[in-house]
Amino acid sequence: MEAYNGDFVGGAERARRDARKRRYQPRSESSNSSFANNKRRHDINRSITPYPKSMREYDRFFGSMLSSSTAAMQMSETDGSSHRAVIQRACSLLNVPCLPTSSYLQQKKTYSESIDAGTHHLMQRTSSLLSNVSHESIYSSSGSYDNARHYYMSMAPLVLEESRCIIAESLTNISRIKRDGCTFSLELLSIEEKYQNPAGTHMQNAPLLLNFQIDATDCMSRKQRCNSDISAKWMRPGCVLLLRRQSKHSSDLKTSVLACIVPNGNRLSESSSFLSLMIFRRDHLDIGQSDAPNNSDDKALFYATALTTLISQVRQMEACLRMYKVSFMRKLLGQKKSTHIRFNSSDDDDVDELVFDGDDDVGGDALQEALHIENEDTISSEEVDVAGADFCALLTKIPKLNETQEIAARMFLNSPKESLILVQGPPGTGKTTFLVHVLCRRLAINPHARIMVSAPTNKAVTVLAERFLDIINSADNDLSCKCNAVLIGVEDKLISQYSENDANCLTTEAMTSPLQSIFVYSWAESLKNECRTFLLRLTNLFTEQKTTNNKIDTSLDTLITLAEKIKTKLSMSIPSQRSVCAHARSMVQQLRAAAAAVLWESSIHDFQCGVYGSYLEKAIYQAKHLIDALDDMDSPVQELLATARVIFCTLSTSGASIFKQTCGIDDLIIDEAAAATEPEICIPFHLRPQRMLAVGDPLQLPPTIMSRHAVGLSRSMHERLMYQCSEDYIILDRQYRMHAQISHFPCHQFYDGRIANDGVISIGDMAFPSMGPYTFINVTGEEFQSRGGSYSNEAECIAICRLIQKIKKFPGWDSPNKLRIITFYHGQVTLLQRLLAQRGFGNVLVATVDSSQGCEADSVIVSFVRSSSTKKGVRAAAGFLSDDRRINVALTRARHQLVCVGNANGTLSQQGSNTLKNLVSDAKRRGALS
Repeated sequence: MEAYNGDFVGGAERARRDARKRRYQPRSESSNSSFANNKRRHDINRSITPYPKSMREYDRFFGSMLSSSTAAMQMSETDGSSHRAVIQRACSLLNVPCLPTSSYLQQKKTYSESIDAGTHHLMQRTSSLLSNVSHESIYSSSGSYDNARHYYMSMAPLVLEESRCIIAESLTNISRIKRDGCTFSLELLSIEEKYQNPAGTHMQNAPLLLNFQIDATDCMSRKQRCNSDISAKWMRPGCVLLLRRQSKHSSDLKTSVLACIVPNGNRLSESSSFLSLMIFRRDHLDIGQSDAPNNSDDKALFYATALTTLISQVRQMEACLRMYKVSFMRKLLGQKKSTHIRFNSSDDDDVDELVFDGDDDVGGDALQEALHIENEDTISSEEVDVAGADFCALLTKIPKLNETQEIAARMFLNSPKESLILVQGPPGTGKTTFLVHVLCRRLAINPHARIMVSAPTNKAVTVLAERFLDIINSADNDLSCKCNAVLIGVEDKLISQYSENDANCLTTEAMTSPLQSIFVYSWAESLKNECRTFLLRLTNLFTEQKTTNNKIDTSLDTLITLAEKIKTKLSMSIPSQRSVCAHARSMVQQLRAAAAAVLWESSIHDFQCGVYGSYLEKAIYQAKHLIDALDDMDSPVQELLATARVIFCTLSTSGASIFKQTCGIDDLIIDEAAAATEPEICIPFHLRPQRMLAVGDPLQLPPTIMSRHAVGLSRSMHERLMYQCSEDYIILDRQYRMHAQISHFPCHQFYDGRIANDGVISIGDMAFPSMGPYTFINVTGEEFQSRGGSYSNEAECIAICRLIQKIKKFPGWDSPNKLRIITFYHGQVTLLQRLLAQRGFGNVLVATVDSSQGCEADSVIVSFVRSSSTKKGVRAAAGFLSDDRRINVALTRARHQLVCVGNANGTLSQQGSNTLKNLVSDAKRRGALS
């Protein structure tokens, strides 16, 4: 019997010790073999020392991905041994469980077989098609997890696998299609070690910094404005490039390596451009200059080819490695009972604390001053209470929610901390209206609350932001300055998604004025324009009164209101800018003094000497100095984020370095949550939200996953919690978008008839009045598969062009809000755009189903494309079109008229999925098939 040593070990401590011993024990037997295999694979890779935790997650992630050879990375898509080597190396360097290699890659395939395997379209590669693939998965089969470490470590290897696939696809495309993309010449300036003593890492895996000067005049893609491209896209953190040494004596290129952009290490000017890259495979790149002649003009030249960006995957991995703790973790794990959330780690404090990296240029001193400043520039609690009252008054004017929406809103607004509320929003059920309503009510309840509104796509974020501002700006008292909302993101991506009908107009002017006023990178300029407009009106008033000696009218009251708005906006958003706020405050004081003078100066007879005139002159003086102070002000972006009450951004953007020193948030609201992967949803957890409201629809588009081996990422949080963990959720059950004849089939096919049509839906303008709200046009054509794998159908394209020919006489018929053409393949999009442009219809919007989620139009044409006379081809078509979620999205974009074009009597009805067969049968039964 073991002697008692005086140290008592209780049950809780014993449980923690046991948990540390088994470390990654899963919940189900089906996962046991997976984790046992992980252990064996870790034993095989003992020679690979994991990166130390002292390295930044950014560097560790890219080291795990880019330390494999370029050849191994490219072959990893088709060769089993290469795939195992690459993914096991990555998992070992990051010290995460290893992803099992699917049986699909257990045997090496020939090149022709790999071409056939890779010809399916990207949409085919998403999880919906691969859900029936039999392979090991480290995801919990039950949908719930023992603890947070199990949860995060289940996702980490899948993120690595998806990243591997993205890089491998980019390399394959370059070699197969024989294109260079954006390739530019670099001159090596210097070499340095990223970490002076990279403890625990082998030399070949340690990051090495290469500093280059870009020679934009030697750009290999001469058709592009390469310097502009480099500036806009390929100098951002997260970008991956292929780096090759330029041969001095021949046209051949030496061995290449994969490289990534070094954050905050790049700068461009009109005269020169500097680029800092980080490589991890130094032994595969000739970076020495010993072979160079003793000639100062001889340069070490390289070529860099832009491949892809992994910035979202970097931030997902950071969330997994730091294992952020949130108050609603129990529900996130799918646990029914209240249990202590264990992290099975003796160094929990090291895992989860926010790390303020020195490389993140965040200007902490000014920010801390902004957070803690308490003087005359800050907003008083009385003013905040007034803002709350204004929001309450606003609620009486906005449309009321229906019964189900109201239940969902109250469930979230009345929920305690540690709450995670799930809402399912089928097409057209008013998700955006519901979210904006909830946001306004939350601010009315507590104007101090700090809320992040996020979504996986820029489009969804900008739509929510614009709708929120529409409501705010409609109030009697302008609340735009009191709600203190900001929008942040990559400028060209936000704008290109916002103005889809004019993708070439990538300037902030493409945004509406309200969006410009809250976009952090145009906030200062927008405010300066507002001040200039105010100054012009004030100067005109002064000149008019001075010239005409008229009685004072209400123009002064309007100007005082505008000045108050500017002052409030400045004091709430950038309180640390004392001089700026002081000018605004003095400007308001002078105008109020001028208004007071009106009380005893009923008419201006001696204007030059009048008190009123002197106050106006002083106000003009302060307004001019305010504009000058705004010109001289440093970038306010960090402080805008720190002081904002409402932050609009994508899930990926919420992990940007600029967020690392901002305040935490109270509530996290996510739209289109079912279209995001779980690691994406975890990115904003570093801001420590107390509650989360997730709105999405698992029956619409899932997350887009490139790798068939990362199929687990396709299971969204909504799907896991709703269907596997049986968590409570609310479904919005009244649709306001579609004509009843359009909504009939999707409502009964996908939602079991639970969605009702709103009685006030009106019959609007239809592009094709002779065809009615719903029509299915049968076209017997032949599909064509391009070398890249995508499909097109010329017969369907011609039929659609004939339809468009009939409506060109109507004004505004080609606007995206009026007409939209949707198809399932990029090949069909390209062919349709070309044929329409040839006929003078180039402005008609043609888009894939994937890019159309969240969009709607008065009239929509859906092209099904697939049509084959051979059963083998039809079977393949049926396999793809069996994705009910894409069918659901395609059929629910139209408001007043839906026209389907496809081989209804052949492919779709004979070899299609049950859903397609039911679609054709329904059209026949209703007399809609022509």
